[in-house]
Amino acid sequence: MIVELGVGVLAAGAAGYALLTLRRRKAMLRRHVLRQRKVRKYLEGE
Repeated sequence: MIVELGVGVLAAGAAGYALLTLRRRKAMLRRHVLRQRKVRKYLEGE
C-alpha cells in the first residue's frame, strides 16, 4: 500500500513536471515566432 502511494506521488510529480516544461516550451516557441514576424516586417519595410 505504501509502495502504491509512492508510485502515485511519483506519477503525479512527473505529470506536473511534464506539463510545466510543455507550457514553458510553448511560451518560448510563441516568443520566437513573434520575434521572427517582427524581423520579417522590418526587412519588408526597408
